[in-house]
Amino acid sequence: MNKKIMDYLFVNRSSKQTVMKNTFWLFLADGVNKVTLLILTILLARYLGVAGYGKFSFALSFAALFTIIASFGINTLTVRELARTKSSHNNYLNNLLFLKCVLAIIAIVFIALASTFAGKNFEHQLLIFVLGLYVIFNNFSDFFRAVFKAFEKMQYEALSKVVQSIILLILVLLSFYLRVSINWIAACYVAASVIGLLVTGLLIHTKFSGLRFKFDAIICRRILSESWPFALSSVFFFIYFSIDTVMLSFMRGDVEVGTYSVAYSLIAALYFIPYLMSMPFFPKMSKLFGGVKSKINSLLKHWYSNLILVLVPLFILTFIFADDIILLLYGYNYSKSILVFRILLISLIFKFMSHPPAFSLSAFNQQKKRILVQGVVALFNVVTNLIFIPIYGFLGAAVTTVASEFLLLLLYNFIFFKSINGGVTK
Repeated sequence: MNKKIMDYLFVNRSSKQTVMKNTFWLFLADGVNKVTLLILTILLARYLGVAGYGKFSFALSFAALFTIIASFGINTLTVRELARTKSSHNNYLNNLLFLKCVLAIIAIVFIALASTFAGKNFEHQLLIFVLGLYVIFNNFSDFFRAVFKAFEKMQYEALSKVVQSIILLILVLLSFYLRVSINWIAACYVAASVIGLLVTGLLIHTKFSGLRFKFDAIICRRILSESWPFALSSVFFFIYFSIDTVMLSFMRGDVEVGTYSVAYSLIAALYFIPYLMSMPFFPKMSKLFGGVKSKINSLLKHWYSNLILVLVPLFILTFIFADDIILLLYGYNYSKSILVFRILLISLIFKFMSHPPAFSLSAFNQQKKRILVQGVVALFNVVTNLIFIPIYGFLGAAVTTVASEFLLLLLYNFIFFKSINGGVTK
């Protein structure tokens, strides 16, 4: 019995079993990670107060912009390409590693420069820079984890994420006990991300012997030429995922950012459920590129069924008990976040249903069409935020998020099903 369980959890036997196995490990890893971050969000919101938490949220959102440079779409490209060419991965992976290091250094330089302009004072500037280091180190770990995804070995990704989450929780709890400043709390995030990077790098080195830095001009040019659409996609992703927080900070101040961010942090945690449920399907869909349409439809049916099974009870329960959730977790100082939370919950429906067409477009080398959709939605998001945030504040930002997700769902489905009928399948 124990051997059967171990084989089921650690050995890829069949397509369906592999999806289930990897889904289990992804849920375990990101479940621990998201629960840890949610606990930290609650504690930070209570410890820093509405304005202090708003300052922290703005700095983290602004710093996240620079993951666009550090990643440049390579993380997503890694999953797709290694899933297709596992037999000749070493040379390709070595060049990916070289490019990631160069991009990380460039991103750190840009963070240092941008923090001097975006920060309202020295403490704010330092907070942006420190959290910038956190997102860069974390992004580098995500690159290594992308390798595990490509080879459908999510158990190793789970290990690295769980270790990093536990270390982060311990360090931040220690900082609360010592009553340190907001910048020292940010330093705890950096320390945890460095440990996570070391653990993930060690696993990569152990499982993929011979991994080293290598620069091949032809391969690197090919990587960058194929990854830039994913990078541009990340720009648009940042716009409609984080720009509202940045705009709220500049237009309405830290208090409104804090009110909006506690509700959005809960929604963002829920957003990762369809992402986690969809990741095991991405390598499978990539293998079906140019394949039989009936097999693609069968995989899509399985995909949508899994998502709906989770979405329906999740939405109903969280919407009914929204006020209890906010007041219990954050306290009465955040009572204005209840309405924001309920509004943002509507976007959860659209987020769940948009993952299959979005991931499938990337799997079928249709990322340029995906970028076109994201660009339209990003423009829509910025324009509507510029109109509604000055008038309605965080409520305007919440309604804009819902409208953006709905538009994204419509356009993804239109482009994807048009692509299927247009020749990416047999």
